[in-house]
Amino acid sequence: VAYLDTQYMLGDAILVAPVFREDGICEYYLPQGSWTHLLSGEVREGGAWYRDKYDYFSLPLYIRENMLLAFGANDCRPDYAYADGLSLSLYQLSAGEKAVCRIPDTEGNIVNTITASRSGNEICFTLEKAAKEMPLKIYNVAASLEFAIPAGVTEAKVTL
Repeated sequence: VAYLDTQYMLGDAILVAPVFREDGICEYYLPQGSWTHLLSGEVREGGAWYRDKYDYFSLPLYIRENMLLAFGANDCRPDYAYADGLSLSLYQLSAGEKAVCRIPDTEGNIVNTITASRSGNEICFTLEKAAKEMPLKIYNVAASLEFAIPAGVTEAKVTL
């Protein structure tokens, strides 16, 4: 049996490689850069091919460095107030870099823009509009850090 391994980029920062083989083996290429597995938090360097075995509960799903990704709180329907219960994950933000996340409403209008910028070991989060408390997970090369942007602020800083 011949298998065609394929992968897809969702935008320029999310890579997913579906597992088509019955034995769970999947081959995929990570482009240049540092990539973090969305489910496990494992960090891999790009510019290389990988071959891994996956079960029914996982697949190659990687986030590129310098990405600020929003997660909604409702997994029962596609249309809801996305800003309610929002949490964020920041992936491998390099010194001197910025990551921007735009939060839409159900009509596609941007209701808030969140920017993360790093200077040395400090990351500053800037919100266009104050919001409810936002849980945040920062993935850094050495480890991950959990933090919350307090409610009602438009700026918060974290020291790594």
